[in-house]
Amino acid sequence: MGILLTLLLAVILPTTPLLAADSTDTLTFIAGFNAYEGKEYDVAVEKLSRFLHDYPASPLRDITLYWLARALQGSGDRHEAAHTMARFLREYPAHPLGGSGEPDLLTLAAEYGKEYGQGGSAKTVPPLLPQGTPH
Repeated sequence: MGILLTLLLAVILPTTPLLAADSTDTLTFIAGFNAYEGKEYDVAVEKLSRFLHDYPASPLRDITLYWLARALQGSGDRHEAAHTMARFLREYPAHPLGGSGEPDLLTLAAEYGKEYGQGGSAKTVPPLLPQGTPH
């Protein structure tokens, strides 16, 4: 599993140096990703959401949004999964992972964008809801 994550980070972040292998933001992301890989979706959602809150300008923000959308989908929260994937697609439209999500998650994200009348600007995407906030 560690090798998979290392390869994933190497492919996705070739131009973004990680300043320290044990930096707090990297460790927080890895903990969330490992929870996702272990199918502990609620734990992954909590850790990845915390990451976005604590490190909003991290170079790992893009892949954190992507894996958070997948974790939300795994946890059964289709609305927040769609919202998060729509946000990922709007903030990072040319990202290599943009077309690699689960097909139903990409469809949900597209429907979410239509529902909220979003024309492609990241500024029009509503903010992520804090955990425990009713939808």
